[in-house]
Amino acid sequence: IYSKEINTSVKSKNYYMNSNFSYYLPSNWKLEAGLGLGYLDKKLGYYNFNIPSKETSTHAKIMVKKNANRWNWMIGGEHFLADINEQFITADSNPFSYGFNRSIIGLFYEGQYRIFPQLTIDLGLRYTDNLRNQRFLEPRTSIGYNPFKNHLLSLSFGKYHQEPRVDINKFQNDLLWQSADHYILNYTYQNKGQMLRLEGFFKNYKKLITYNDIIPQYNSIFTNKGYGQVKGIDFFWKDSQSMPNLQYWISYSYTDAKKLE
Repeated sequence: IYSKEINTSVKSKNYYMNSNFSYYLPSNWKLEAGLGLGYLDKKLGYYNFNIPSKETSTHAKIMVKKNANRWNWMIGGEHFLADINEQFITADSNPFSYGFNRSIIGLFYEGQYRIFPQLTIDLGLRYTDNLRNQRFLEPRTSIGYNPFKNHLLSLSFGKYHQEPRVDINKFQNDLLWQSADHYILNYTYQNKGQMLRLEGFFKNYKKLITYNDIIPQYNSIFTNKGYGQVKGIDFFWKDSQSMPNLQYWISYSYTDAKKLE
């Protein structure tokens, strides 16, 4: 058996600050805004090489919303900005630099309308643009029905997109965003001290990212040829009413995932 000590070290400085603002407008409208700033300086040392990295990010968001008798509205926009730089440094070669910067804007609308006292519909639409080669319209909707007091049935559908992970994007930043269609059927019972939730879901994925190594590396071959489907059920029961001085939870999840990524 051959053994050898390998020196490793990790040093990081992480700073984060956020601020929120809200203001009530005429006609029962409300304005909300927020700003988040983040900075990460990380140095990884391993055996005979070092990997220093720096990440600067901001997230700004503004929206207005209104609650009416039968309608609830929310309209807004947000902007994500990030700059990530990393180096691979060894003693016997020149530093290898890589990273990326991104600027993403998003506009969104959400509205809820109560058709009848027992029936509501939610409609949403989101527009996302990375100001380069990716832009999407993502519709989302759900219908909720209260057949009896404390019982709710709902059916939801939504389109979603997700940008590549940072550990992939820093090596190749022109990959397409991954997409997914979500279908969810939910039943909820809620009473004093008790809640039951049953949920079944199906998710269809496209343009998943694949690569030819165990972990992403600078010379990996990345593609958007992945795909997959995920289906399953969730069960959750919470009770603090049946027995004095006792509160308990029971949960169970089953997931069947078949994905190429």
